[in-house]
Amino acid sequence: MVENKQSINTVLSFGAKSVNPKILEQLLTGRAVAADFMEDKVNAIIQHHNNQFWLIIGQRGMGKTHLLSVLHSRIQRYVKENKLVVAYFAEEEYGVDNFFDFLLRILNSFIKWYDQEKAELQKELQTLQNTSSANQLAYLEKIIKKFIGEKPLLILTENFGDILGHMGNEEQGRLRSWLYENDKVSIIATSQSISDDFDKEDRPFYGFFTTYYLKNLSFDESYYFLLSLAELDKDEALIEHLKTKGKSQVRAIYDLVKGNHRLLVTFYHFLKADTLAKVSENFIKTINDLKPYYETYIRYLPPQQQKILRYIALARKPQKGTEISKSCFIEQKSLSKQMSELSRKNLVDIITDPSDKRNKFYDISEPLLRISIEVGEHREGITTLFIDFLAHYYNIEQLLKRNNKFSELLDTCNEKEQKDILYEIQAIHQALDIKKEKLEKIIITVFELVTNGDYDKAKEIYFTTVSENKNEINTLIALHLHQLEKYEDALTYFRETHTEESFLISPHALNDTDFYKRFTHTLIKLSEKYKQPELIEEAIELTHKIHENNGIITDEYVFSRLLKGADLIVAKKNDEAKLLISKIINLDFEDYSHRYKFIILEIVSYLWNNEEEKFTTEYLNYLDTLSADQRTELYKNLSGRPFYYTLFTLSDKIEKDIKEGHLNEILSNWIINILMNSSDIVVSDLKLLIAFIQRNLSTIPELTILESYAHTYLEVIFNKNEAALYELPKEQRIFFEQKILKREKK
Repeated sequence: MVENKQSINTVLSFGAKSVNPKILEQLLTGRAVAADFMEDKVNAIIQHHNNQFWLIIGQRGMGKTHLLSVLHSRIQRYVKENKLVVAYFAEEEYGVDNFFDFLLRILNSFIKWYDQEKAELQKELQTLQNTSSANQLAYLEKIIKKFIGEKPLLILTENFGDILGHMGNEEQGRLRSWLYENDKVSIIATSQSISDDFDKEDRPFYGFFTTYYLKNLSFDESYYFLLSLAELDKDEALIEHLKTKGKSQVRAIYDLVKGNHRLLVTFYHFLKADTLAKVSENFIKTINDLKPYYETYIRYLPPQQQKILRYIALARKPQKGTEISKSCFIEQKSLSKQMSELSRKNLVDIITDPSDKRNKFYDISEPLLRISIEVGEHREGITTLFIDFLAHYYNIEQLLKRNNKFSELLDTCNEKEQKDILYEIQAIHQALDIKKEKLEKIIITVFELVTNGDYDKAKEIYFTTVSENKNEINTLIALHLHQLEKYEDALTYFRETHTEESFLISPHALNDTDFYKRFTHTLIKLSEKYKQPELIEEAIELTHKIHENNGIITDEYVFSRLLKGADLIVAKKNDEAKLLISKIINLDFEDYSHRYKFIILEIVSYLWNNEEEKFTTEYLNYLDTLSADQRTELYKNLSGRPFYYTLFTLSDKIEKDIKEGHLNEILSNWIINILMNSSDIVVSDLKLLIAFIQRNLSTIPELTILESYAHTYLEVIFNKNEAALYELPKEQRIFFEQKILKREKK
């Protein structure tokens, strides 16, 4: 047996049959399952004497030759053990137009692949050539039968549909009869599509073969296929590029060739192009080289089918049947038949309309078939196609860098070079326009993935389409998670971002203040949730940084210090709390937001026992600027907290507002809350509270009950007079014991 073992370069020139089998196995990405399946079928021939007739269907370049070559290599063990004879046809068996020619190809394959028997077989071939034409077929059958003996014969043949098409019905019938008479012959064949010779009932091979359909490689399979090529090529720089930044280029190539093995190999050298000029040259050369290859797809099609393909290709997006019918001037009934034919030939994809399953869209199956049609139709020729490819091949950041690079070269080159460089710059600008038009959609897609928790996919899309700057995507993810109130995950991404590195995407660029504001808000939210003081310390540090760098006081600057101040008060560290809060109250009063001013007032009233003047005075003046409804809302917020100092600080303002009404329930709740929850209230404070109640009894008679509660509190808590409880009516006494004294029900 002859097995030529050559380098990766043989793969790059499509010579799969001549490649070292180990290399072919390494490049079996996306076809390993098919290879294993077919190997199992050969095993069935040997072990169970089951004949096999399989037809592998796949478009050009989908790895059919590769698959058969791997299968041929794997089953050599059976050949060496004398358990199987294999007739491995050439990829293109030209000139087979009858049954005799088919058998002759079997003999030729024996001569090619069986070294030890080669000389004897060549003598037989010479004898055959000298035999009269009337007896040649019988002698040829005798040669094959003698060579096979009692062993099974497996025929491996490609483009079998073309072979049958050239043979015609009568000769196909003779082949079919021979296979019936020789019951140890199996065939594993390939074809680009299901032709009439397999699909029509009046043809000899109708229903004869079991079909196995190959699919295009997925994006991931395409990526690993190209990575395998680079590893076999021992191109360390390209391997590193593919493992880091190269996925955007692979995505662009994949979008163009849709996972076609042969075209992936063709575009492999694109990944090696380190300058835009080389990519431009490679693209134009490749398209021109492939144009004749793809023109053969449509050259021999009926005119109506050619017209349909041309229309869909130039439309550049899937088309409805009604639009195709109208634009191509083809009756709907005829169109349906033509579309079925094109679909059967794998030239057109039929897509169900997701909004109405009764409708169908039609699109070109092969992207490069579309391009080969476009090249000859557009006035701009390849330029427009190259710009589209460029927009896919590079992300926005890479295009911007290349634009800067070429712009710098303009000043140092000659007139001819300037012309070339200007072309490249123009192409970049147009590609950037395409990218920026799609930027908002890309960001929306990224946000949807983040919402669904698929952060890795969001980063991959961003890296391949916009920028490889990790700070950009980390910032976008952090901001969106913050918006979704997923603070734990948001904090992780905030901490991974370094704002000293500039952002490139202007529609979503942030300044330091915006970034840190949301960062510190996240820290504060998590601190409140998990009671982790170290998060507040981090928030204080970050807000201090904003203040130092930009002179800006954010809400988070104030609130983080208020939270820490509150923690210090709970820990009985009032002096430390005063020192921290004093930094807040010395700020300009307008730096505080409305929602935090009353919290500052609460803490200030408590720490300074109503003796602080600066902030308190400013706040009382501020209250005068509010409407009665706004002040009422403020009192309502304060009433939910047991801070009696705040009540005393605001007592004059409150008593003025009492006269306007609407405070009855609010004051009652506030006083009850103080009695229930103020563990540090002393006698003097309680007497101030009683005095406040008494001053307002005439305006709010409902305070009479609260006056009784306050007196009872004084007697029971401070004077230890339990009998005072029984001066309250039963219902009030039960409420007082259970709610205010928090005694269990007896």
